Amino acid sequence: MSAYIPPVENYDFSIPCDTKENEINALPNAIKTLLKEEYKYVNNFKTIQIQGGITNRLYRLEPLDNGDNNNGKKPKSVIIRIYGDNTELLINRKNDIENFKEMSRLNFGVRLLGLFNNGRIEEDFYNSITLEPADLAKPMYSKIIAKMLCKMNSLTIQIDGEEVKVKEPILFKTLYEWLNVAESIDWFDDVDKKERFEKMNLNHCLRKEIEWLSTLLNNTKSPIVFAHNDLLSGNILYRDEDTTLVFVDYEYGGWNYRGFDIGNHFCEYAGFDYSQFEQVYPDKDCQFCFLTSYIETEYKIKHQDDENVDNNCKTFLESAEFETYLNKLYVEANRYALAAHLFWGVWGVIQAKHSKIDFDFLKYGEERIAAYYFSKEKLEKDGLI
Repeated sequence: MSAYIPPVENYDFSIPCDTKENEINALPNAIKTLLKEEYKYVNNFKTIQIQGGITNRLYRLEPLDNGDNNNGKKPKSVIIRIYGDNTELLINRKNDIENFKEMSRLNFGVRLLGLFNNGRIEEDFYNSITLEPADLAKPMYSKIIAKMLCKMNSLTIQIDGEEVKVKEPILFKTLYEWLNVAESIDWFDDVDKKERFEKMNLNHCLRKEIEWLSTLLNNTKSPIVFAHNDLLSGNILYRDEDTTLVFVDYEYGGWNYRGFDIGNHFCEYAGFDYSQFEQVYPDKDCQFCFLTSYIETEYKIKHQDDENVDNNCKTFLESAEFETYLNKLYVEANRYALAAHLFWGVWGVIQAKHSKIDFDFLKYGEERIAAYYFSKEKLEKDGLI
């Protein structure tokens, strides 16, 4: 039975983002207004901008005093997320918030604490570190990530108290929507970006690739699960003192193919620098380590009512049936990794036009699409497509 989660307050207020100073100065007021009694008497906060993804701006606010009416207890630090400029072109905020509320109800990850027009307040996973791309290949992390991803993919999701029955994957629907937005961009104010964009030839070449990929993946069995869809290192927090790991940021979450969630995560071993993609993409042994942990967790979830589940799982992991399943999941994940490259490649083009974050999004988009062609060729050589 899920723990009781207090209702989330929604404050009809926007953080001013015209200057960084005004943005930072407005953050404490948002906390005091939304979180009320526990925080409204706090006089001073320590504000730190933290790194995560490249869609939003994130701040950690730590109360420096206990206020005048808090029984001597200093409130916990919280995270404030300011939504990126024009991200409504990429993110369905209604779905994003519903996803976060549902994850809170299921006690999966950090809790949503409050909402305002252009952002939200989230629970701070205290004393934790944000993983780096190089951490993802380390077995001490990868096995736990696989376990947690399987648990997320196995969640029973509700909307308005009713279990979701119709599960429509977002992959190609979203990809075509983004492609239409990208193709409509007018680069009149930036000749360099205009020339680089034209060389990408989205309208002709990329549409043909998406059609080809759609056919391939239609013939690649992959269950539809509740997926994170953006499991990069910056969205994974780890606390060493109790070896607890949580996922954050469900903005792109929703129903999708299992293979996409796993394959996309493998792509994220590169971080944001895809010039080194060939060197950092996990090899077969590294992937098998991850996939074995995923399959083991899946087995235990499916047989959780079995009194001998641990022994039976051990036997299963030594069976020919497991070997067959492991190899099928390996093919599934690597085929769907192709889709991840196109998905985030087109995303990068849109961000290059609209985001104000200091990052070369167009270069990122170019590198992701190049990684798609490289990966496609490699899978062909390896006989996986």
